Amino acid sequence: MSTVDVNSGTAPCDLHTSFGAADGDTRCILPPDPAHGVQFHYGPTNYDDPVEVAKYTLAPGGEVTDCIFFKTTNQDTVYFNAYHSRMRAGSHHMLLYVQGQSGPSLGSNGGLSLSSGPVTETGSNGPTDCNQPLSTSNLFGAQTPTLDVTSIADAPEDDGLAVPIPPLKSLQIMPVPPPILPSSTAPA
Repeated sequence: MSTVDVNSGTAPCDLHTSFGAADGDTRCILPPDPAHGVQFHYGPTNYDDPVEVAKYTLAPGGEVTDCIFFKTTNQDTVYFNAYHSRMRAGSHHMLLYVQGQSGPSLGSNGGLSLSSGPVTETGSNGPTDCNQPLSTSNLFGAQTPTLDVTSIADAPEDDGLAVPIPPLKSLQIMPVPPPILPSSTAPA
């Protein structure tokens, strides 16, 4: 088993949004080298597009619980034993779930509905209702703006312990409340 540099998922990015450093721009982290991990992101793909940013912005005094749904890109089962997450000011917590074989799907009206079919990605529609099926399990979570877990196993007998992510697995990110743009990185 090779040793992975757990800091490969914590390199700062050079993000400069209208929300500024006080609201979390300085917490932005670059995706790790693909040989060492993957980044899951909750937020706009283009910070210069006001329509895209508005999908992830919470008005002052507002509170909402919503989710994004997506599939992993790994073609084989991958394992992680460390993770790093970042959230903007005002976020209470963030959870990353693994979906079962069925769950919410995007309806023709843009909303999610429960189904027995495969999970459909929310994609460019932005966050939506969480409607989780019972087959959902927690992958990891965070309650602080910065969280760096460098090992999920502290005891010597647990050396090498890791959590599997099956190929092309459906995942869900749920920040509560999401003032804007939490993201997380999980080394492979």
